[in-house]
Amino acid sequence: MYKDYLNEIYRNLGYLAVWAPTVPVEVGDIGTIEGNSYRHFDSLGNLGIPFRVRNDDTAADYAYSTEGAVSITLKAAGDLPVEGCHIVEGDAGITIRFGRQNAVVFHAAGCKSDQIDNLTDVAREIEWRYGRDEWPAEQFVVTEVVHADTATIIISSGSGATIELRANADVQFANLSLANSQAGLEVSHSSKVGFSTVATDGLTPLFRACGMKRRLFGRRKFRSRGDRAGGPTARAGQQTEGQISFGAITPDDL
Repeated sequence: MYKDYLNEIYRNLGYLAVWAPTVPVEVGDIGTIEGNSYRHFDSLGNLGIPFRVRNDDTAADYAYSTEGAVSITLKAAGDLPVEGCHIVEGDAGITIRFGRQNAVVFHAAGCKSDQIDNLTDVAREIEWRYGRDEWPAEQFVVTEVVHADTATIIISSGSGATIELRANADVQFANLSLANSQAGLEVSHSSKVGFSTVATDGLTPLFRACGMKRRLFGRRKFRSRGDRAGGPTARAGQQTEGQISFGAITPDDL
């Protein structure tokens, strides 16, 4: 589930996805992926590596669903119930059906990003520490984080999965949204749902990261724990075959 979710979010939104989505991350955090989950180790500040944070005050909304595998039906209070669903006529709600395993619904509102503003300086320092055997090869630095006011993330565990979300009866139909915390959404029924967090405030579900990677045969590859014995890294600015440098992490690296 994690790998499919990570790849799909990266391919469509351009960010790495935090797993589990409710785990908090901050710019300057140092972590790795263990057992398919993000694990926090330390931070640049604690290690004495100076960094500046640039805050983007422009809010954006993300509304993504797996193409061809998700249907979302909104129901206002007083409307006839959707066939086969448990949300009664007097209730408002949202019904989501999934056509395959590991299909994704990702809706996040009020998203703002923070990112490292002096990444070149940070890269130079980490490459220097790596060359002195003072930086573990498997760790990466969180360089950008997307903060969401409210987010709903749902992943199916099988074809035919369904989740029904009941809303406040007095919510206006125009405000019936998966990422509206004022709608009072709560799960009333679900089947074959592998993960869900509904209208949750304050998540940091998306991030970007950089780590030590090797350029070999034209492709950059994240250093694994066992690669440390391969010898010292080339210094910043040196162009050698198999050079180790600080670069952006992709799902293929994790």
